[in-house]
Amino acid sequence: MDDLATLVVSLSDGYGIRLMLRDPTVTLDKALTSIWRHVSAALSLPESVPSY
Repeated sequence: MDDLATLVVSLSDGYGIRLMLRDPTVTLDKALTSIWRHVSAALSLPESVPSY
């Protein structure tokens, strides 16, 4: 589980920086989908990003 936490923090930091710098190739939806893909696979959760 520690490896997953490290991965999530790393992905969040990386996408967060790119979003703050307004990288035109990265959107919030794209970042969330990418991060969730790794989390859902590791925890055997549905592949679709939960909606709030």
